Amino acid sequence: MPDSRDSHTRVSYKDNPGFFQNIQQSFCASLFGILLVIASFPVIYWNEVRKICKDQFQKDAIELYFYTFFVHGILTIYSFLTIMNLK
Repeated sequence: MPDSRDSHTRVSYKDNPGFFQNIQQSFCASLFGILLVIASFPVIYWNEVRKICKDQFQKDAIELYFYTFFVHGILTIYSFLTIMNLK
């Protein structure tokens, strides 16, 4: 039967980084941040170009809609006047 007084303690040791190890970690983090900034420029450019194209498409669609609405309205009025012989 195990003795209830049996116990153990786990001990671990963590090495404190030295000065040059801190410099290396800071340099790697800075380099990673710079690479992220450089990589973001093509993504931002792509997104802005896509937005401009989408806006142009929407502008063309709105112009087409109102042009069609205007022409349809004119034709409707013309048809009505022709039917009523008011022209």
